[in-house]
Amino acid sequence: MPTCRLGPIGRLVANRPVILTLLTCIGVAALFALALRRDILQEHASTYFGYFISLGVCIAAPALITAVTPGVRLIPALIGSIAIVAALSEPIWRNAVSGLSFYLAQPSITLQSGFALSGIALLARPAFRPGFRVFQLFFIASVVGVIGVVAISTLTQVDGNTPEFLDTAADRQTAINIQVVMGLALAFCASSWVIQRHIAFFAGGAGNAEAAGRSASYAAPYIVFLALSSIPVVGLHTIIYPSYTVSALGLLNLIASIIVPCTMTIMLGAAGHSLLPDTENSAFHFNRRNRTIRELFDGVRPYLASNIGLAAIAMAGIVTVATAFDIVGTLYSGELLTASLLGFAAMLAFISVRAGIILGGLMIVLMMPLRWLSGFPVELYGEEGVSTAASCALLLSGAILSPLVLEWREARDPWRKARDVATRAAMRSTPTFILSLFFVTSGLLAAHGSGFWPPAGAVARWVLLYSVTGYILSPFWFVGFGALFGRGE
Repeated sequence: MPTCRLGPIGRLVANRPVILTLLTCIGVAALFALALRRDILQEHASTYFGYFISLGVCIAAPALITAVTPGVRLIPALIGSIAIVAALSEPIWRNAVSGLSFYLAQPSITLQSGFALSGIALLARPAFRPGFRVFQLFFIASVVGVIGVVAISTLTQVDGNTPEFLDTAADRQTAINIQVVMGLALAFCASSWVIQRHIAFFAGGAGNAEAAGRSASYAAPYIVFLALSSIPVVGLHTIIYPSYTVSALGLLNLIASIIVPCTMTIMLGAAGHSLLPDTENSAFHFNRRNRTIRELFDGVRPYLASNIGLAAIAMAGIVTVATAFDIVGTLYSGELLTASLLGFAAMLAFISVRAGIILGGLMIVLMMPLRWLSGFPVELYGEEGVSTAASCALLLSGAILSPLVLEWREARDPWRKARDVATRAAMRSTPTFILSLFFVTSGLLAAHGSGFWPPAGAVARWVLLYSVTGYILSPFWFVGFGALFGRGE
């Protein structure tokens, strides 16, 4: 495969991975050492420690078990079935619950989630294993990023327990917890994208170091998209709405909570990936998985006609307008702002007006009918109707679905028909979608089980609903808009 020009980050990842890793870890360690001198970090140490334990149970353990399980066909299915049964059997994990109750608010939920996620990953091992083999590196990098965010948020505290940009210390800590959870979830989305790009470049003939550098450079538009869409939304619900004041330190903490985990996950994860020895197993599993996905979409392709896509757009528009008349008085403006920002960010980051229209329209079409059917649950909106959790669920769903739009933009060609472009985009983005959905949901369940952010459980359910519905609708959406944009049959 011909090489492409690497950017500065790609050159560092490919040529200086050890120096990059050492300098970054030393910087984070220095910040954390300064933060340890503050009393506020010691007060919340058990909360952070419980969150890290929950992340290990819900994310690191399933990924590690899936990666090291032998490839014999019956063994993963057997171990996965045992894990599912363990998740449903209280006597198996009852003894462990008492030992974790000091650090976790709901240890039973954490352990059940860990068993269930391990079982799902093992039963669907062909879809997960190529990414899980290297995800441990990206998970460690994301944890380093979270430690950096915790240190920065502690250092932005002004006088003891007196927060600068919120009224009470409890409000400030809740805002920081939301920012940490959202930043880590977005970092998981970015790492899933980089992992799949690395495997694709390696399977195309590039070496490990070159594939790592190219995947890190290729992730730049995606990081810009995540920053443009998430910083205003998270800031609205963690700074502006609770206090109606904005400070320099509050903005610094907000930007760091999103940018630091994403950039560190990509740089350190890709740098560690570049140091791994070259192996053909990743390329073999990548090609076999793509062949399976292609066979599945061959059965769907006859139904991806332009008239069906246009009919899907028309019906979705009618349903959205009809439900909007019923909920316009109760719909919180934060969700409309989130959907609009997702489209606007895709327009700027992907340098495509059509990509922004497609993503923004898809999120609005998903939001209106599903909100109307749900009846605005209290678990998502709270007693006062504030849609912090609802906006975060919509934001994370947009981050998970955005690679589909980016692949659609890359697959567009004047000589390809609308259905060919839609099928190609859906096939290429399916592995990234699966990994992102799995890791984001696991991270949210970890935050819920540890008590770090209690509404994260409701956010996880709505992320699943939004993302799966949007994934099913996206091929027809692409075909319909492809026909509108002049790429018909």
